[in-house]
Amino acid sequence: MKSFIVATSIVVGLSVLTGCAGAPVSKNLVKMDVDFNWTSRSGCSAVSPPINLSNVPAGTQQIKVHMIDKQYPMFNHGGGEVTYAGNTLPEGALKSYYGPCPPNGSHDYEMTVNALDANGVVVGRGKAVRAFSK
Repeated sequence: MKSFIVATSIVVGLSVLTGCAGAPVSKNLVKMDVDFNWTSRSGCSAVSPPINLSNVPAGTQQIKVHMIDKQYPMFNHGGGEVTYAGNTLPEGALKSYYGPCPPNGSHDYEMTVNALDANGVVVGRGKAVRAFSK
């Protein structure tokens, strides 16, 4: 039973870390640039920060975002999926998001962004890490 729990934890952890587990990935995956900065509303709340993207591949239909705390990656900070409508996701665009709120000190948070085409294939991916302390 103990080995089952460990194996399940590993699978769940890898799914969280990849941000788009199970989605097929294009063999021509494009490396996107991701930039974000915390706003006064994005800490310890459900208001996602604005996210700027560049090098988004042609044919992108959806943007899927997932955030993890690098010091505690098993805590699910969520993210969300939005229809691609340009290279900036405005503040609050992600609906399944819970912002950074470290219990003490500063933690590093990694935002993984996947661009999906009309068939749900990941055609672009990028990441950015920012520290947050309350």
